[in-house]
Amino acid sequence: MFDGLKSRLRPRAVERIDGLVGPLYVREDHLRTVVSELTRLLEDRFDAESEEHAIFGSRITALADADASLQEEVRQLRAELDDRGQRRSSAAS
Repeated sequence: MFDGLKSRLRPRAVERIDGLVGPLYVREDHLRTVVSELTRLLEDRFDAESEEHAIFGSRITALADADASLQEEVRQLRAELDDRGQRRSSAAS
């Protein structure tokens, strides 16, 4: 007796639950599209950040090279000034 009642009520209950809950579920193809778009956006962002880091790194390297060059020029100027100062001291003596 209960088996017959169960078999008649079950399809209606499932249909009613599907009707209530169905709109809350995301369709698989929609989900795949969203995940694909998010993946593309993240890849684009990571590529852009990678490029930014490469540019930033090359600029830092250029600045470090320029700094080293300036430091070397300052050393050479000091050495020249020291040589001139020593020559003047020797000539004055």
